[in-house]
Amino acid sequence: MQKLFFLCFFVIFASCNSSKTEVNTNLPDNQYLVFGKFFGHCRGECATLYKMDNNQLFADELERFSGWNELKFKTTPLSNEAYQTAKTLLESFPQELLNVREETIGCPDCADQGGFAIEIRRNGETRRWRIDTNRADLPDYLKMYVDKLDSVLTRLEN
Repeated sequence: MQKLFFLCFFVIFASCNSSKTEVNTNLPDNQYLVFGKFFGHCRGECATLYKMDNNQLFADELERFSGWNELKFKTTPLSNEAYQTAKTLLESFPQELLNVREETIGCPDCADQGGFAIEIRRNGETRRWRIDTNRADLPDYLKMYVDKLDSVLTRLEN
């Protein structure tokens, strides 16, 4: 009888743990996503960038985006709601972009239209892109993603 009790207990315990399976769309440790928008010819706040790292979202401490090595982010994360909004960019990240070796797509900010900035660190490799905001100059796979990126940035700024 005791063996039956322990067998039932084990089956119930094992089934409780296996029912908590969920898809993990978070970035593992030492991996991150930086995204935002920048303008070269402006006054005041000319860049809005965010860093998704360690399941948190951080706002930049920049007025201008002058290069990848100059990026600085606040140490206090934004709200979990902001992180969940930004997380959709990770979930819909276009895998085709990882095959693009050029760091500039289109002609970002060539006509004072600004540009998008994306940096991702995955599997020990860091990739960066400056992307035109003019959708006509973008490949089809990227058009929907920059629309989502623009929408997420608008929601985070409000």
